[in-house]
Amino acid sequence: MMFRKFSLVLILFVFSTTLFGQQQYADIGDFQLENGQTILDCSVGYRTYGKMNDDKSNIVLFPTYFNGTSADNARALGVNSLIDTSKFYVISIDAIGNGISTSPSNSVKQPRNNFPNFSITDIVKSQYIALTEKLGVNHVYCVIGGSMGSMQAYEWIVAYPDFMDKAVPYVPTPYLTSYDKMLWTVLRNFIEIGEEFNVPEAKISRLLTMMFKLFLSTPEKFNENTPVEKFDSYVSKFEEKTSEVFPPINWKYQLLSMFNHNITKHHNYSKEETAKSVKAKVLAVIGLSDLALNPAPAIEFSKLANSETLLLENNCGHGVVGCELEKVSIAIKKFLEK
Repeated sequence: MMFRKFSLVLILFVFSTTLFGQQQYADIGDFQLENGQTILDCSVGYRTYGKMNDDKSNIVLFPTYFNGTSADNARALGVNSLIDTSKFYVISIDAIGNGISTSPSNSVKQPRNNFPNFSITDIVKSQYIALTEKLGVNHVYCVIGGSMGSMQAYEWIVAYPDFMDKAVPYVPTPYLTSYDKMLWTVLRNFIEIGEEFNVPEAKISRLLTMMFKLFLSTPEKFNENTPVEKFDSYVSKFEEKTSEVFPPINWKYQLLSMFNHNITKHHNYSKEETAKSVKAKVLAVIGLSDLALNPAPAIEFSKLANSETLLLENNCGHGVVGCELEKVSIAIKKFLEK
């Protein structure tokens, strides 16, 4: 009897993992970029979670954040998280350059610095092609994304305004401030100096991670989580190793795509005209203490587009959503049910 129960559980587990959450790819061929260059043999990664309605009315598109993957997005899915997969069918989709979709680190024909520069606009266009031409998805209920995923969500609602009913950009920005650009410039130049002087990638990766961790927090939250007497122990946890999925070369290219992010370019760089073009209902979840992406542009654009906002006031910096997950998940749930 025990063996039968175990066998049944094993069969159900295998069945569920076969249907949901497996890494899949949509091959879109040679993909022309807005700068005129081409990514050869471009492939867009994705994973699906939940069950699609017969009328395809419950699809949620979930682009990845900077250095994140479609598997990482799964941590934000569930009954008490950002998207309830018992109600929605989530397509978690990998951005170009994240080490899953075609990237400088995994391209056979255009490896490393032979890879062409790409933009957030290109990332979203590649997803549009994958969805419409390969997956048969011509409309989604909602696009949700955080950080660099929010940049993609904003790009979606402007570049393809009829493609979705709603959008939820969190810790978001529709365009960058000088402060944002300074951060991305410092990180990118650090990588380029490492390349110039042949610094081992493991050393570069360690310092990049440390620098990025610093900007993801606030001084108050960082000191709260890392008392000075535990600092040496904390720093020692940053190992000198290179991620196979997201090595420094991918950092450099995705940083550049974020550096040039500005959705107003679709409307002659007019914020007002860009806001008028938005057809989707939008809920922007904004952290007022965010140091990684300045909150001012998201606040400004939300007012121009008459979007809903959820302003989070805490000392968690770019991690504000995690600090107030229950509040955010309830707000998103109500927004999606309207």
